[in-house]
Amino acid sequence: MTATTLTRAPQRNSHATATTALPAPSAPASKAPSLEPTARRGFVLYVDLSASTEADDPEAVLRVARTLAELTGEWLPRARTRAVLSSSEQAHQVVADGVSTSFRELLSRIPAVPVVEVRTASRTVVASGSPVELTGREYDLLVHLVRTGGRVVSRAELLAAVWGGRTLRVDSRTIDVHVRRLREKSGLDGLVTTVRGAGYRLGGAVDVRLVD
Repeated sequence: MTATTLTRAPQRNSHATATTALPAPSAPASKAPSLEPTARRGFVLYVDLSASTEADDPEAVLRVARTLAELTGEWLPRARTRAVLSSSEQAHQVVADGVSTSFRELLSRIPAVPVVEVRTASRTVVASGSPVELTGREYDLLVHLVRTGGRVVSRAELLAAVWGGRTLRVDSRTIDVHVRRLREKSGLDGLVTTVRGAGYRLGGAVDVRLVD
């Protein structure tokens, strides 16, 4: 499995990370984790924003982390990538000396990751606490993407799974329209990610849960 970690390591006072599930670094807290190959293949990228004015804007930092994670998803479709921002006191993160109170305050103002509940018993969807009115096809499309576990799903697979392979009346453009409606109705552009030339995958910037 390929894992990707995108880490911001400022000088002495704070940091932010975008990371997949990786083992805790074995290096001391004040040092970066080793880049030597491990049993889990992957790579680490540090983005230093300490001299950037954007570092004072928590939403900008969040956008950077998510964008890098989404780009990784496009380049490595089979990799499971997610963005996480945290203070250095949380486990499994690179720790800088003396996390500043000001940066913790910035992190606390970053909006929470949107949560989407797909309720299978009632065939309903709730996004950030608000009901989302979906058609039967839109609902089935979302459920199939959720159940694939974040892997890239081709248009051919979606046609077979959601439309029963009725390609005489349904084409890939129909799928594009349904994906666009899912984004619009949920109010979450990141709900579904388009992977150019391959298909679609569930977006990593939204927490989507199947609920009985």
